[in-house]
Amino acid sequence: MPRILTRLAPLLLACALPLTGCDTAPTRATPDPAQAAERDFAAGEFSRAAEGFLEAADWNRGQRDALRLRAAEAWREEGDLERAGKALEGVSGRRFDADARERLLLLRTEVALSQSDAPRALGFLEELGPQVTEPRRTRRLELAARAEEADGNLFQAAAVRAELTSLLPRTEVRANTRAIQDLLARADDAALAFGAASLKADHPLYPHAARALTERGLPLPHPIAMPAQSAADGYHPYERIALLLPLGSNIDAAAQAVRDGFLAGYLEETRSRPQVRIYATANSAESALAAWEAARKDGVQAIVGPLGREEVEAVFEADRDGSLPMLALNRGTAAPPPSGSLSFALNPEDEGVAAAKRILRRAGKRVLVVQGGDEYGQRAATALAHRLEQREGRVVATLSLPTDSPDYGPAIAAVLPKLDARAVAAEGDLRVEENRLALNVDAIFFTGRASQARLLVPQLRVAGIYDLPIYATSQITAGADNARLDRELDGIEFTDSPWLLGAVAGTPARESLGGLDTARGGAARLFAFGMDAFRLIGHLDQLGRDPRASLAGATGTLRSDGLGQVVRTPAWARFRGGRILPAGEEGLIGDELQFDQP
Repeated sequence: MPRILTRLAPLLLACALPLTGCDTAPTRATPDPAQAAERDFAAGEFSRAAEGFLEAADWNRGQRDALRLRAAEAWREEGDLERAGKALEGVSGRRFDADARERLLLLRTEVALSQSDAPRALGFLEELGPQVTEPRRTRRLELAARAEEADGNLFQAAAVRAELTSLLPRTEVRANTRAIQDLLARADDAALAFGAASLKADHPLYPHAARALTERGLPLPHPIAMPAQSAADGYHPYERIALLLPLGSNIDAAAQAVRDGFLAGYLEETRSRPQVRIYATANSAESALAAWEAARKDGVQAIVGPLGREEVEAVFEADRDGSLPMLALNRGTAAPPPSGSLSFALNPEDEGVAAAKRILRRAGKRVLVVQGGDEYGQRAATALAHRLEQREGRVVATLSLPTDSPDYGPAIAAVLPKLDARAVAAEGDLRVEENRLALNVDAIFFTGRASQARLLVPQLRVAGIYDLPIYATSQITAGADNARLDRELDGIEFTDSPWLLGAVAGTPARESLGGLDTARGGAARLFAFGMDAFRLIGHLDQLGRDPRASLAGATGTLRSDGLGQVVRTPAWARFRGGRILPAGEEGLIGDELQFDQP
């Protein structure tokens, strides 16, 4: 027998056995690589899933394009857009349904952006069109914003991001707002002005564009649309809130004024009100963290406070993920508020900005700053100088008043050469031509107290500085309680809380509070601050999302800057006959919202 037959004999014999023996032997089915790949994808094994989809595409020609798209999506999840792009090579998508077509074009857009090919990315988006299924709308807008920016269309990129804002979770709104502001800041004047003119007043980008135009001293194409204030004004109270204040600490008096104002606002609210639980802190980081943790365990839905800067900073750091919405009653020393939270404070910077805007609108661009010597005034002056510089204004000179002498003459004389080009020095004395300076300054910004202002005004006149409008911070009211003496201050205008000047809707009248000590004197501003804190917590989400939203509060017009800070536009008052009177409605409305031009 040939050798080959010898080798085959056993096999032939086996096959000669009853056929049932071969037929009933178990067979192993070949696993479907596409199904296995889907299981890997669901388990987060994206690299293995991608290889499985490509393998399946090689033997399933009818589903080749769909499987290569799935492979590309797996590579995207893996973070490898280069491989995702290679997987899409040769995929036509002609037979795709609407869902698969959206996925294909969005992924091709993303791949093109990773390759720095903005025109190609924009082409894919144009092919896709503006209408996509709801789950993918956010992704389309994000890609469109990136593509427009990469192509140099900064204003259009900002417009897309403004549209995106309403779709984002609260934790992402602040970063998107910062991106909008950055895009507008990088746009040149012509592009900014042209783009703003193309927007309607109710477009979500217009408030941002209007603010950018105003900061550059450029005119607005049309007034900003103000949000309607009605029963549906965005008030959305939490059911349970915590109020964290340093009661019984070294700043107990301030804490009591804020607490009483908060409760006054609570009692004035006629709609649904939250349950409020007060937690005492010790004006320390440790005590604030302990109170915050206790409030969390008690199941509160939001927190108002704490009050001290170190307290605020500690809580901000402890809640970086924004798990518990918070209206902090101060600003942290370094960390910004977590997403979904806001910081609210009676900042001197708000007064400095308001003063700069009023001076630019009413007086001119050249300012003499007179500082009273404390940190509050210095911060206000710095903010004023910064805003002036944004509008091509400037601080001509800074006069620092001595704190150890009522004689301001030497300090005034030291700045006179900066104020009058015609003034000449002779024998150490400054002589003024015709006893009158040819002033190169338009207004004075004063940051001191009433006692200093009473000394300053007549000494300025002696030096030849008069007929200049004087604007001041709210500190000028300290000690301003003598109508006879305060006649020296007549004409001086200063920032203040609207509630101290008259009735404010939604707040109790001062007369109705009787002899409540925390609503009078120096504590009254903190009382008003507490009332606004209650109003703000009910509008926390609205203010965080909508740059147009505002509240007419007891301390001023309140809005969010989009970056976690509540910006306050105070009212204006003036001395007349030694008494304090309101100084016009423009301050009550707020320049930040009206975008008034100088």
